[in-house]
Amino acid sequence: MVVSDNNTLIGNIAFNNNDGRHGIDLYFSSNNKLIDNNVFGNGYGISLEEASNNTLKNNIASKNYDIGISLYNSINNTLIDSNITNNGQGIVLSFSSSNILIGNNVSKSFNCDGISLEDSNNNTLSGNNVLENNCRGILLSYSGNTTLIGNKIMNNGNGIILQGFSDNNTLIGNNASNNLNNGISVSSNNMLSGNIASNNGVIGIYLGGSSNNLTNNIMKDNRYNFNLDGGFDQMKNQIDITNLVDGRPIYYIENAINSIYDSSTNAGTFYCIFCINVTIKDMNLNNNGAGIFFLNTRGSRIENVNIWNNSIGIHMFYSSNNSLSNNNVSNNAASVSLWGSSNNIFSDNNASNSNGNGLYYFNGNGIYLDSYSNNNTLNNNNVLNNLNNGISLSGSSNNNTLSNNNVLNNLNNGIFLWHSSNTLINNIASNNFQGITLWDSSNNNRLIGNKVSNNRDGIIIRASFSNTLKENTISSNTLYGILLDYDSGSNIIYNNYFNNSINAYDGRNNIWNIAKTPGTNIIGGSWLGGNYWSDYTGKDLNGDGLGDTRLPYNSSDNITKGGDFLPLATTSMPSSGGSISGYKINDTNGNGKWNEGEKGIYNWTIRLIGITGKGKNTNVIRKETFTDATGFYTFDNLSAGRYFVIEKLKKGFVPTSSTVKRIKLAQGKNSMNNNFTNRPVQNRDKKDEKIDIDDYEAINRDIDRYKDDMNWN
Repeated sequence: MVVSDNNTLIGNIAFNNNDGRHGIDLYFSSNNKLIDNNVFGNGYGISLEEASNNTLKNNIASKNYDIGISLYNSINNTLIDSNITNNGQGIVLSFSSSNILIGNNVSKSFNCDGISLEDSNNNTLSGNNVLENNCRGILLSYSGNTTLIGNKIMNNGNGIILQGFSDNNTLIGNNASNNLNNGISVSSNNMLSGNIASNNGVIGIYLGGSSNNLTNNIMKDNRYNFNLDGGFDQMKNQIDITNLVDGRPIYYIENAINSIYDSSTNAGTFYCIFCINVTIKDMNLNNNGAGIFFLNTRGSRIENVNIWNNSIGIHMFYSSNNSLSNNNVSNNAASVSLWGSSNNIFSDNNASNSNGNGLYYFNGNGIYLDSYSNNNTLNNNNVLNNLNNGISLSGSSNNNTLSNNNVLNNLNNGIFLWHSSNTLINNIASNNFQGITLWDSSNNNRLIGNKVSNNRDGIIIRASFSNTLKENTISSNTLYGILLDYDSGSNIIYNNYFNNSINAYDGRNNIWNIAKTPGTNIIGGSWLGGNYWSDYTGKDLNGDGLGDTRLPYNSSDNITKGGDFLPLATTSMPSSGGSISGYKINDTNGNGKWNEGEKGIYNWTIRLIGITGKGKNTNVIRKETFTDATGFYTFDNLSAGRYFVIEKLKKGFVPTSSTVKRIKLAQGKNSMNNNFTNRPVQNRDKKDEKIDIDDYEAINRDIDRYKDDMNWN
């Protein structure tokens, strides 16, 4: 039905033009009245294009596939008391200005919005009921100077959304409640007064821009009652304490100096913008986007504040030289974040139970530092039961000191460093998925005296270099004590205590001991060198508390290059007996020497025949042992005497050095590095097969001949 000018349409039915045509079409039409019409089952129910000064009243537009009522490039039209339901979209104004929508019921739009204004200015929406629409109740996109008064926007995907430079709008006395996501969300330069936003699934009122003016708005029983985002330019808003969150005022303070705010304020949330020397203390702050928000605030304090059920408990944005102490920040989506904030002190706080169900990408973290947050001190905090990391330092946040923090039961990392260089001293990181992680160019960190236990992995160093780890206790971790991978190199790891399922994995070039140096080590010995390893089976032969055999320690070949050459051993007095030890080496190049890359041979038989005592007290000793996984063998508790050590040859190998070692052993002394080398071959000569038999049998047969021979060693 196409209408020209100055017509009145009353009580018409237009239906089933669902091929994209319109039920009623006003094209270049003016001064028409459409009353009590019923349009359904069309592409567009009622369409006004280039139309002006028309009145639409008491019409029903339902089940239209695209739009119930559409205004395109149309001005000064009035839509009153119509029912627009079950359309693709309800009412859409595009490039249309100075129109009035009053008392319409717009519901159940299945494609998206109830009422949508796109590039449309100077319109008035008053007293409309906008309910149960799939996307947004009312959307203004690139639309300004519009007034929304007394509308009810309920049970939609979102309530009222102003986006894309929708500025200079006025929202008065609207009720945006029970929407799935946000109640009211605006951009910049808007005025909100006397609105109610309650029981919305995410945010009651959200400010995504600056220069907004808020008075007498009520936000209650939303997941987060009030929130705003942005940097310096987006924080210049006028928000007074007549705005209430769960019955308590919003404190939005700008440029405050030398001020104290305490429990007498009854604040529900607290924003400090460009403040100096402000104290916030003794408050209870909950159910908002942020409990406390600092922007460019300096020299201020947050003390003894309880903060819970916010998206972020405390958010510090480009704020410096502040102190936070004795606060309980728990059960927020994220507890504490510092963004571009330096020289702050965070001590004796509880940052726990971050649940990750919030508005920011750092959800679930206990304490989070990002974007060059440098020179901060985190001391003696309890960081517990967070869904992501306990403490996380990212984005070149350097020269921070973390000391004496308890970081426990966090679902991901206890302490996580990404692209950052910091100092960690005397922290406890236990019962996390991973204890401490240094990730992606986290170089030149110092980890000293930390206790890392009962995690899956104790310490992970990934693609990070030149870190120093000392005096740490890494124990009872169920997989790795320490894992270095992704080309992590030049890390120095010494004087640590390792007792884990697998103590270490290292596929690169890292340093596991320093030179033997006087000083008390982590197990009480008198020398510094390497680390204590619970599975080190070598021996301290000279009583200096450093291992002398089965070197280097390599965590059962999990340290693939080198290892710990000075492992710490439990200090004990040397026994009165001596020992003879050495290695059986796979001499792959056949040069009779133990070269780099050549490994020991497991389970090789080594025999010993010895003569001890003199005269009537002469004894002959015969022993046999086998090499361990590193090729090491030892004969312990030997008396002074003369000894032969003979290797038993095996098929597939030929000796490349002597198969017999002659050793004169003094009382209580240890003879080490009596090594045998063999080259693998496909076949051996028959004479080679008898070498060990002939040597052993000849020595055994003629042992009496050696009893009085003292001229060999």
